[in-house]
Amino acid sequence: MPQSPSSRWCPTPEQLMILEEMYRSGVRTPSAQQIQQITAHLSNYGRIEGKNVFYWFQNHKARERQKLRRRLSRHYQLLCSGHSLPHHQLYCMQDATAFPQSRHHATPTHSLHLVLHSHPTLFLPSHQ
Repeated sequence: MPQSPSSRWCPTPEQLMILEEMYRSGVRTPSAQQIQQITAHLSNYGRIEGKNVFYWFQNHKARERQKLRRRLSRHYQLLCSGHSLPHHQLYCMQDATAFPQSRHHATPTHSLHLVLHSHPTLFLPSHQ
């Protein structure tokens, strides 16, 4: 039985390289006109439709946010588990000094917000 061509888009290495470079340069949510231009350019390297470009940027942005959330969560857990300098423990204590009284309970997200604003360079990737 002959196999029908896959209906799922699989970017060529060249298409992927160009899309990733565009993302790195700041393109996050291209307009309809930009999607048409990108699609026209990428069609030189293989089959592609405008919806593929649209969904690639949407998915890539979502995955980047997921990675960041996981990375921040791991850092937060390390900060609160005692694997860091003692002054970081302030941000893990659930008392009035770390979390002002409010009708909302303190959440890990709130704690991360405090840590990020107190130590903005803490989560920057190290250059080796």
